[in-house]
Amino acid sequence: SIHIGGCIGRIEKANTMAKHFKNLEDAEIVVNAQNPVRMGLGGVVGHQNITTSTVEDCYNYGTVKYNGTMEGATAGYYSPTIGGIIGYMNQANHTVKNCHNHGDVSCTSTATFNRFKIGGVLGYSEGANLTIENCSNNHDLTFDGTTGGVFYAGGVVGHTDKAITAKDLVNNNKITINGQGGSGGYVGGVYGQIGNESSECSGFINNGEIIVNTEVTSKFLVAGGVIGSCAATADDITNKGKVTFDCSSVTELYVGGVIASLTNAASELLNENEVSFTGTAGSVLYAGGVVGNTSAAISLAEGKTYAAKNSGAVTFGGTSTAEYYAGGVVGRNTVAQTTVLENAGNLSFTGAAGTSPYVGGVIGYTNTNAGTKEALGTDFVANCINYGEVKVLFPCKPNKSYVGGVLGGTQTAGSTSAVYQGQIVNCLNYGDVSYRFEVLDSGTYGNVGGVVGYSQANMEGCDNHGKVSYTTPTDPSAAGTRAAAGGVVGCNLFGVKNCNNYGELFGEGVWAAGTNDAAGAGSQGGTSFGGVVGCVGIYNKNSADYPTVGCNNYGKINLNIACKTAGGTAGYFSGDAVCI
Repeated sequence: SIHIGGCIGRIEKANTMAKHFKNLEDAEIVVNAQNPVRMGLGGVVGHQNITTSTVEDCYNYGTVKYNGTMEGATAGYYSPTIGGIIGYMNQANHTVKNCHNHGDVSCTSTATFNRFKIGGVLGYSEGANLTIENCSNNHDLTFDGTTGGVFYAGGVVGHTDKAITAKDLVNNNKITINGQGGSGGYVGGVYGQIGNESSECSGFINNGEIIVNTEVTSKFLVAGGVIGSCAATADDITNKGKVTFDCSSVTELYVGGVIASLTNAASELLNENEVSFTGTAGSVLYAGGVVGNTSAAISLAEGKTYAAKNSGAVTFGGTSTAEYYAGGVVGRNTVAQTTVLENAGNLSFTGAAGTSPYVGGVIGYTNTNAGTKEALGTDFVANCINYGEVKVLFPCKPNKSYVGGVLGGTQTAGSTSAVYQGQIVNCLNYGDVSYRFEVLDSGTYGNVGGVVGYSQANMEGCDNHGKVSYTTPTDPSAAGTRAAAGGVVGCNLFGVKNCNNYGELFGEGVWAAGTNDAAGAGSQGGTSFGGVVGCVGIYNKNSADYPTVGCNNYGKINLNIACKTAGGTAGYFSGDAVCI
């Protein structure tokens, strides 16, 4: 083992306190060691191999850099862990407090097997009950290394995998990731990965620019403006830095302006700067202005004014050969208990997807569950609002695209025709929504709505104030498009109640095709345009308590299309629709 620190190489004695250590600006730690095992490299402390310790009021102003190689390293050995203050901590019950890095931290190493972990303050802690608070990184952090395994990089902390409490952590400088990971990578402006569901984090701020320009061959990349992967409960997490991703050869890609992948409850998540993505994902892409993918509730906590908010421009120009989930706030949400999400930034999607792209001004995709009438309220999307423009341009006709001013689309975890499918309630859109593909190609229908593109949930109290546009080539060989567009919702399989449209509905070049009443086909009446809803009620007979009622269109309808069905309020009512 090799453990190198600007002040202390290794701490072995329990109940130790390292306090008021400072590594000065003219100090430079550059390590070129070959094949080290469990190497800890830190600006102040290299390795803490004890139970119960405190590192407090420590500063680093010097350069911390690793240039060595890990060629042919044995399976199970650890690659270097590098930190501006502490490289590597193991065992339990540590406190890191009031520690600040002002020196350059970088890694340009190569490894054929193992992992790299790098952080502006702490590289890696594998012990339980770590408390880290009031720490900051104030200099650039760069990872240019290559590993056959997984890399972890964070502006303050690279990786923790036991229960921790982290609060008031700040990154103020640029994070640049040009490295490659054969198995995957985690990147965050403050924290690369928080890997334990008993953890808590709060008060994180990223002020630095995040640039991820990397290739992760055949596996995954999880990259967020503040946190890459978060299993902790999260509160008051803010990104203020520009976030740019250009990635290639990735099977699964998670991109978020604040958190890329979230698996625990969260509230008060905020992105205030531009988020942009170009590159390719071989299987699936989850991309959001705030959160890329979440399997946990994002809801309004007591005393808070919002659950998640984005005010920065969000641009997605990447390609996924399969599924694509993109949202101004959340890309994909698999737990439909989501409230008070807000997007004020323009969303531009110019990418390509092999199948089923979901794009929404607030949420790209959300899951709803079938259940009883009494349990209906447990699955919901409520009080979400979009002010930004949603612009979607596909180079060719994709398969089953879903685009909405608030929500791209929903799918149910139960049977499509089950009685109750959750609710979308009191959601508002004020931004223009435009959908266009320019080159004829294989593919099927698109569903576009001012609030929701495609819904397998009952909707109530949702209004649209923006223009909704659906344009395609005018060549009749585009037959099979089966478009559905509505001022509020493109296609809803159940009921739509007390929803209003105030914006213009515009269609051009959309060719009519399809078979009436073909269950699950999106716009079941072929091409269907309506002032409020394009197509409604395919399975409404099973949910008669939620009829289509009280809907009004006050906007202009301007259609220059070969349209099979069109209406001032609804384009097509299924034979199963329950209407009052």
